[in-house]
Amino acid sequence: DKLAENVRSLKREGLIRFACADTFSGEETYLKLINSGAFDVIYVNYNFADDRPLEKVIPTARAKGMGVIAREAYMKGQLFRAIAPEMGLTDVSALAEAAFKWCYQNNGADVVVYGTGKVKNLNNAARIISGDLSLTDEDRTILEAARQTEAWKSYKEQKDKQFAGLVK
Repeated sequence: DKLAENVRSLKREGLIRFACADTFSGEETYLKLINSGAFDVIYVNYNFADDRPLEKVIPTARAKGMGVIAREAYMKGQLFRAIAPEMGLTDVSALAEAAFKWCYQNNGADVVVYGTGKVKNLNNAARIISGDLSLTDEDRTILEAARQTEAWKSYKEQKDKQFAGLVK
């Protein structure tokens, strides 16, 4: 309540124009921030394994007219360090593209924050975002194969528990 009032006050005074609800505290905290009415967008971990925001958080934000900014499309690199190797992939570009596009499905993200230190990866992301973001049959197949890996299952279990507030 105090945070929401401070944000509203800063908006009234013209010191901020937009406010973003950003937390690693899980679903309960996101819902409180969204329902406060003080924020314009949410910034949330959201990917094809960390998908719990689709249950309540994103629909609640949408109902309040808020935008959704996603981070961790590549699962903090686990997609490349653990999942792709377990799948036997050496060229991970198709998996990366499918994972990136997944974030835009189901009325999920409006924007995916993309972090990279490599120009070729940034160019690839720009190519994807400027094209059709619909998942193809190939995208669905590769995402389903990734979901069968122990690395994906472990990551999902950990993220589900974190989002539920069961672990830090």
